[in-house]
Amino acid sequence: MNDIHTEFEKIYRASFPSLSKYVLFRVAQASDMEDLLQNVYADFYRNVLTKKKDVNDVDAYLMQMTQNELKKYYRFKKKAPITLIDVDDNAWVQEIPDADNPHLHVIERSTLEGIETALKRLDFPQQQVLIAKLKLEMTFAEIALSLHSNENTIKARYYRALERLQKEVDK
Repeated sequence: MNDIHTEFEKIYRASFPSLSKYVLFRVAQASDMEDLLQNVYADFYRNVLTKKKDVNDVDAYLMQMTQNELKKYYRFKKKAPITLIDVDDNAWVQEIPDADNPHLHVIERSTLEGIETALKRLDFPQQQVLIAKLKLEMTFAEIALSLHSNENTIKARYYRALERLQKEVDK
């Protein structure tokens, strides 16, 4: 049984970054992304690993499972808005790395509640870029590609979002 757990952990660690980036730009909230991927990995564990089903390309299989789960998500939601800020999902804020960046000192000075309130006041594109950059650790180039946008536009949006976040928290 430990071999199954070890194999699952290896597959999870290898595939989660790419699947989470794929799903992030297709769901309404970060918590939806987490729920959806939890379903994918639970089904994979239950229906593939425990039954010792032979899968030629695990990444392709997981991607297909993810796409199927997204179809279910949209069927039940009956809509597909993209508002990535999830008030209850603030764990990623605590993971923002310490840096000498003057824009990030606001994170160190503020309470989590203050940051949550300030994040809610940001517009959707700013929220989206902050989550992609800080939570999913995507590069500006990856975010630009995902949003079909220019990398410089994404950088500008990111730094404007940090500045606006600082102003909102300072209020």
